[in-house]
Amino acid sequence: MNVVTIIKTFGQLKQSWFETWCVSVKEQTIRREELVIRRLGEIIGDDYLLTKITPMLMKKCLSEYMTKYDASQSTMLHIKSTCNKIFNHGVLFNIIDYSPMTVVKIDVPFHKKREAKRRRDAKFLEIEELHAFFDALSRRRNPNYYDLAIVLLFSGLRIGEAAFTENDFNPETGVLTIDKALQYNNLRVKDFHFGETKTINSEREVALPKVACEAILRTIDRVKEFDRYMLEHPNPHFTHSESIFRTEYGSPITSHSFREVLKRVEDDLIANCETLYGFKWTKHVTPHSFRHMHISYLQSKEMSIKISDIMSRVGHANYETTMVYTHKLKQSEGNTVQALNNFVENNAFHFLALQKWSCKYSQKIYSLIEESYKLGKLELSLDEFKHYLGISSSYQPRHISGNIIPKIQKDMLKHYPNFQCQSIRGTNQEVVGYRLTWN
Repeated sequence: MNVVTIIKTFGQLKQSWFETWCVSVKEQTIRREELVIRRLGEIIGDDYLLTKITPMLMKKCLSEYMTKYDASQSTMLHIKSTCNKIFNHGVLFNIIDYSPMTVVKIDVPFHKKREAKRRRDAKFLEIEELHAFFDALSRRRNPNYYDLAIVLLFSGLRIGEAAFTENDFNPETGVLTIDKALQYNNLRVKDFHFGETKTINSEREVALPKVACEAILRTIDRVKEFDRYMLEHPNPHFTHSESIFRTEYGSPITSHSFREVLKRVEDDLIANCETLYGFKWTKHVTPHSFRHMHISYLQSKEMSIKISDIMSRVGHANYETTMVYTHKLKQSEGNTVQALNNFVENNAFHFLALQKWSCKYSQKIYSLIEESYKLGKLELSLDEFKHYLGISSSYQPRHISGNIIPKIQKDMLKHYPNFQCQSIRGTNQEVVGYRLTWN
């Protein structure tokens, strides 16, 4: 049956394009587009004759879409692109003579353009903000998020690509192979699996600077220790994963779990940034921010990496996509790596190995011991101990002894085999302080 004689309405053309297009994209992309074309069908009318669709009608429908769904500038650009594809499909198969979208332009209100710029700028961190961000992130309990952020910033990976395994990284060459991406949207943790990368161009090899290599190696050491712990202490909440960047329970870190940590870091910085670093925190970091910053930094005048090399590095198929990220050539991938190494050195970044603590107070005790290591011991009054660790003055010594000291003891013994934390008692056997010894 001749397709030209059957397709007469917008709904029929839309469905014909959708069925053709679906075979070339991933399931997640299909689900997103289903919502778009359903909404378009409601606004334009699936039974609307193609012969009656004019550029003026399409402009009116796009304006209605923007008003009805309060769509952002980027969303409207996506909607217009979808409409272009649908009508171009019709032209290609001689269903219609021309696309009514050819001359249509979207008139985005100024306030939406300003809001889009504000959101885009909020994702980009200047150098002083980057220092403050990593300092705050280093205080989170799971150091895997800290090292993941380093790798994302200096590799330009998408968050799904960052679920790579130990076998994907060559420590001898510092090259990371990206040939898969974690599939986790709308799935239970046990159903997470590796699938294809976002596009064909996404399959690539990425040479990493020293700080990213060190972050990966640190994380590999931690997950090996965690795997041993899982074997020795089975727990139904633990999950085994081949990915090296994992949550505290062993599942791969996803965009959702990373966003939760980033939100807590943002709250911390909003409350404390001006006091600690001298400026107010106004930024909103997302998992994709690191990719945005990676591309922007590479295009800065200090680095001057070719746009074609950046496209290859981050897996973009076209120039326009890469240029969207910029806030400018490659003789080799090594040129990029050297530029990133220089970036770290010139901006005085010091990404140190973080310890993983079972207790939030252990880091402070560890720092205290390092500062006084040669002394071999320290004595703190009860008030000094509480104040230094940030424990409420009303918290009773018996609760400190039962809930806090055992965890501190466990953490410190990993670094100081002779560590002891003993109560100092007064004349009535009440706790008046604590004695720390480590030699």
